[in-house]
Amino acid sequence: MDKMHPQLIDTLKAFLDYNARVDGVSFRNAIFIFLSNAGGNEIAKVALDFRREGKDREEIKMNSKELETKISQSIMSGKSGFSQSILIDHHLIDHFIPFLPLEQKHVSQCAMAEMVHLKIKPNIDLANEVAQELLYSSKEEKIYADKGCNLEHTKPTVGRRAVFVRRPTEFSQCVPHRRLKLVLVCFFRPIRHVESELVGQSGHLISLIGCSATATCWYGKAFHLTQAQNRCATWPSGVERWFGLEADLNESLFGQHIVSYVVLKAVSSFMTDKNPNKPLVLSFHGTAGVGKNHVAKIIARNVYKKGENSKHIHTFISEHHFPHKEKSDLYSSQLKQWIHGNVSSFPRSMFIFDEMDKINPQLIDVIKPFLDYNARVDGVSFRNAIFIFLSNAGGRLIAEVALDFWREGNDREELWMNSKELETKISQNIFNDKGGFLHSSIIDHHLIDHYIPFLPLELKHVRQCVLAEMVHLNMKRDNDLGDKVAREMPYYPEEEKIFAVKGCKSVRQKLALYNDE
Repeated sequence: MDKMHPQLIDTLKAFLDYNARVDGVSFRNAIFIFLSNAGGNEIAKVALDFRREGKDREEIKMNSKELETKISQSIMSGKSGFSQSILIDHHLIDHFIPFLPLEQKHVSQCAMAEMVHLKIKPNIDLANEVAQELLYSSKEEKIYADKGCNLEHTKPTVGRRAVFVRRPTEFSQCVPHRRLKLVLVCFFRPIRHVESELVGQSGHLISLIGCSATATCWYGKAFHLTQAQNRCATWPSGVERWFGLEADLNESLFGQHIVSYVVLKAVSSFMTDKNPNKPLVLSFHGTAGVGKNHVAKIIARNVYKKGENSKHIHTFISEHHFPHKEKSDLYSSQLKQWIHGNVSSFPRSMFIFDEMDKINPQLIDVIKPFLDYNARVDGVSFRNAIFIFLSNAGGRLIAEVALDFWREGNDREELWMNSKELETKISQNIFNDKGGFLHSSIIDHHLIDHYIPFLPLELKHVRQCVLAEMVHLNMKRDNDLGDKVAREMPYYPEEEKIFAVKGCKSVRQKLALYNDE
């Protein structure tokens, strides 16, 4: 994996992220495993330090000498494709799993296992001789096998039966393996024809595209568009529902008092307005793992009966849906048709744009007419639609403001949108950013209703995430375990270690390691 081109690695990002669906397909039950030599030297150094300190090999844990942090830092600072890909800084790898370098006794065990595999009578003396023929490091102690259990070039032992031991690369020295939550088979999935179940008056989208038998190219995949029967609106209404949104935010969102307040007020006000003058446009800003995708899902499940699985939610991920800059004209045309067609069929459609800071400004400008105070665009009103932008832009600035507050001895909950002119700083930061937001017209035309800052999470918030995941996994609540898992996550800055580097990302995967204990 460390030798793969970063562009290829980045194509995986959409399938590894916390998205409900990508092009109508859920990847939540899939598994990705990355094999890499990156970080191998760091792992070997930690193992050697342990040995020199007189400690047992089995005492090495993931938090020993901050092993996991060192592995990720080693990958980031390397020259491999990993170091330049977005999988690392988006914290999409659930577990960096270190494979320790093998000692002579382990190589002997490999040789014994191969004798069984080759139907040779196990012979410990022969196994030891084979193991002794290998090269070992470090230079002084000669402790670790340079080739691990890769013994295929071992010379036959004199007077013995030759044993050429072939083990696959999973036993190679210091190869950190990865276990992810999604499926690689999607990489080779053939073009999938999907029928779009549109709601509203029949014929709106069909007349726009052509006819139901015509397939329109949508990011290289073919979609057959067919008319759908008229049916009643699927979003709920009434004051009771917005009590539900408030309860949902209070119960499942941690450490984000600003987000809870602004989202509740903005969404409930918009949904109860019978004649809004423009669509609702929210822009979420913060570092990875602080809950931007999570809040989008909370909104979805309180607006639509089927929640995040509703066919009226359309999610776009910049580097997945719009990967080629030279195709911006094509993407612009397709995006315009897609938004226009779906809103014409169902006015309360929701559009989520992930990685908004990486989208080509030309595509962002295509969205502008749909966000504005226009009565209609090509005969269609967009006033009841919802647009949510997710972005890392401004994340570092938000973290700096939160850290200043903490260092001044203020309570986190005292930080509000007007604290240190937070909202103004976010919008200015976007203007100074090199991303697509900078050159788009939706900023200077003031079409974003709310810039919503997601604060970096502290230890107590990560602990809450762990306890919530226990409920999800049907585990017995265990406060001690919750604290243990939370403390194993990396924190910054280096001195105070206040904020979680990954936020609540990978919490479920970390907890799963203790599920059977």
